[in-house]
Amino acid sequence: MRRISELSQPRAAAPNSNKKRSSEFGRRRIRSLGNFTYFDDIRNSSSAKVEMRQGSAVQRVNDSFRMAHLLSMIATVDLASLLAVQHFNDRSGVVVADLPERLRDCDLYLTVELVNRIGTPKIGVSKLLERLPSNPTLANPRPIGIVGAGNSVTSKALAIIGGVNNLVQCSPSATSPDLDDRSTHPYFTRPTPTNLGSARAAVEYYKFLGVTHVASLHVGDVYGQEFEKVFIEQAEKAGIDVFSVSFDLHDEQHAEDAFRQLKNSGRRYIFGMFYEDNLGRISDLAAPAGIMGKNYFWMLGEASDDINLKPSDGDVKSRLKDVNGMGRVVLHIPASERFNAALDSFRQDKELQEYYISKTEINTTRLVKANFTNVLATDFALFNYDAAMAICLAASEADQEFFSASDLYESILRTKFNGVTGQVEFDNTTGTRYLSNVRYKIFNSFSYPDPEDGAGIIFRSTESAIIDLTPAGGQVEIVAPFRYADNTTSQPIFLPLQLENENLIPPWALGIGLGFSGIMIIMSIAWAIWTYVNRGQRVVRASQPCFLLMLCIGTFLVASSIVPTSFQEPMNDLTLNIGCMMFPWLACLGFVTAFSALFTKNRRINKIYRSARACQRVTIKPRHVIKPFIVFFALNVTILTTWTVIAPRKWKRVATAGVDEYGRSTETYGTCGSDNDTLAKLFGSLLAIANAFPVFFSAYESFRGRNLPTEFNESRYLFASMTSLLETLLIGLPIIFIAVKPTAIFLVRAGVLCLACLAILFPLFIPKWLRRSRPDPETRRLPMISKISSTAEEKQLTSVSHAPKDDIN
Repeated sequence: MRRISELSQPRAAAPNSNKKRSSEFGRRRIRSLGNFTYFDDIRNSSSAKVEMRQGSAVQRVNDSFRMAHLLSMIATVDLASLLAVQHFNDRSGVVVADLPERLRDCDLYLTVELVNRIGTPKIGVSKLLERLPSNPTLANPRPIGIVGAGNSVTSKALAIIGGVNNLVQCSPSATSPDLDDRSTHPYFTRPTPTNLGSARAAVEYYKFLGVTHVASLHVGDVYGQEFEKVFIEQAEKAGIDVFSVSFDLHDEQHAEDAFRQLKNSGRRYIFGMFYEDNLGRISDLAAPAGIMGKNYFWMLGEASDDINLKPSDGDVKSRLKDVNGMGRVVLHIPASERFNAALDSFRQDKELQEYYISKTEINTTRLVKANFTNVLATDFALFNYDAAMAICLAASEADQEFFSASDLYESILRTKFNGVTGQVEFDNTTGTRYLSNVRYKIFNSFSYPDPEDGAGIIFRSTESAIIDLTPAGGQVEIVAPFRYADNTTSQPIFLPLQLENENLIPPWALGIGLGFSGIMIIMSIAWAIWTYVNRGQRVVRASQPCFLLMLCIGTFLVASSIVPTSFQEPMNDLTLNIGCMMFPWLACLGFVTAFSALFTKNRRINKIYRSARACQRVTIKPRHVIKPFIVFFALNVTILTTWTVIAPRKWKRVATAGVDEYGRSTETYGTCGSDNDTLAKLFGSLLAIANAFPVFFSAYESFRGRNLPTEFNESRYLFASMTSLLETLLIGLPIIFIAVKPTAIFLVRAGVLCLACLAILFPLFIPKWLRRSRPDPETRRLPMISKISSTAEEKQLTSVSHAPKDDIN
């Protein structure tokens, strides 16, 4: 080992300013050594000159370069902290590419101490206090910061002590949102998001799966309670109902009660918020309770990318199926080739391996035996590296040469670098990494026997989905289909099967309604055929066959409108939606056709009769009086087309007031409705107004022709027809609007429409059928109408005074 004096030549003191001082000679020689023992030897040197300032843990050695000390308090393998400090001291860009350029004028170097045995907050605090000397020296320095701890509970305890003792802390994996409170944790930072990110990612994935009810199982400590709080908050925002259960594995009765509650909740999707070493015991309790394995989907929050467990109950092979098909919410960290290269370099550096073994407190027997090949670039290791590097860079870029804890913390908040976990940038308010800089992934895990430990289980995971939380609503990208516990990709139901009364129209009611419709359809066709066959008979010709055929077409359409009202599940949505709009089309067009025929027919007769009385000869063909029908028909088509395009009626299910314990409706009914009720009511009102005019004009023309002979006049029959129709509507329409049950609505609607058809057909066709071979005596007494032409070719009505030839078709 070279002497200290060879590496730290004396130099004149720099002026008192914020500019960092450097020793080009000392920096060049230090960079060439590239090992930790050099700096450890400096600390153990009794001849080195040391300069220190009040309120700062930075030390200047021989007026040549500055030194600082870092604590790594990680309970597991913390090789990443060591590598980060090594790369910082060597000014090596092997991982952080711009590190050499950023440290070009930096004269600060670090030593690191690995403190591993901190299983509880009490032990962690005790070990930290032991390393906070009241009178720091070069050999016994005061640390500038802590890398750790690995969990939120211990990190919170260390953060409180660090706040009191002016010590910056950067935890690689503590995710409790409570650590964002700077009033109690003034110097806490972390390169990982809070568990708010995991909670949001889990909720986004549940939303993607269409899940509305989940159960959550959380450990009863501060970590579990805070995680559960943010998970419930995010779930409520997404409209997901959470049944929350807390457990304490140290209390057997409490744990059994917790899993009994999970079973009784009926939830099939369970989100776990606990420590990974709890999974073995949890599987011991969950599998016998029947809430793990087939038909259940467990997802673990904040799981690492490597889980092992040892179930204590039963044979391991028989338990593999219980823990298969688990989901795990993990930060999505792309593989770092640079960090893998650093690990490969470490595996080949025996001197650095020996140094690490001398520093760590963990058992390295298995590591050495495997030549450190089992030291992997896990997500935890990557965040550990970035946590240590964040402190190193912040220390090198602090405004003050002898910076305080406040200076270092403010420098960390300003620090930005492209680390092994991506772009690292901290929130200036909380000291936590921005959530927008990370993504999450869903691991699909299947279990296998541990080849090294026959009593254990290892998980092999595949990436199933990537969740990006940067968009306002989140985005889920499927990488591979998820295989569930039954080794299929069929998603389990998330609640017990729903017992719901859908109020479907029973077959007997469908038979009655469609039977009525069929009778009216057949009757309309039959009267149309009878009219055509008997079009040459006097009584039919006097009533004008073309208009009688229009009337039959109208009743045919009205009767056919009953058919789409019978549509219901299990028909597909397209058919149901078509049926919803088909009903107003058929009913309205049929209604306007029938009543326009009545109105037009009576209007034609009245014109001829008035002309005859005035001793005028006129020729009135059907096309002369059919214009009102065309207007009314076009008006209906226009309204119906606009309605269909803008606010079409669609099939939907409406829930009644009754719900089950999961908030699901116990009773629903199917109905047709528009997405825009206001427009739908407007179009319905316009149709009602448009179709009221043919009825009014038909009644008016019937009243005007009340004195015509019976052969030409059906006023009394039309009056009876309209009276019957009005009575039917007055009784039936209120029932349709008041009734809720689909069966009642269907039967009443079918009855009203069929009675309307009967009210039109019977009064007009039955008298003609009865008088088809008898002349009307009133015709002989009419002085104005002298003759009914038998010439079939003439398609017109002609009237003259004093009984000239009249043709009525």
